[in-house]
Amino acid sequence: MDLRWGGYRALAFTSLRSEGPFLLQTRGGSLIQDRFPELIAAAGAQLPPGPVLDGELLVLNGAGVMDFGALQQRATASAPRTVRTLAQAHPAFTHRSHPKTAARLAMPPRY
Repeated sequence: MDLRWGGYRALAFTSLRSEGPFLLQTRGGSLIQDRFPELIAAAGAQLPPGPVLDGELLVLNGAGVMDFGALQQRATASAPRTVRTLAQAHPAFTHRSHPKTAARLAMPPRY
């Protein structure tokens, strides 16, 4: 039985080069890495070059409860200042969808 996390299913692609791009793609094929800068930072610090991760993006509210509405705000924000503000207010993290094909990016520290 799978627990419903209330997040967005996403694929994370790391580059084969250590300084290459990190891409975050929704199930629908949209690239959303620019909306989750803290995940880019966490991936750069925690992952070796090359893996593709399959997981779920999650956001917590101020009470530490998963908040799908805040995640939707994060996923649709496009202005850099709004993205930074939302990242600080509602940091995102990932949960692996399948233990054999995914890893978890830890929640980054609050800015």
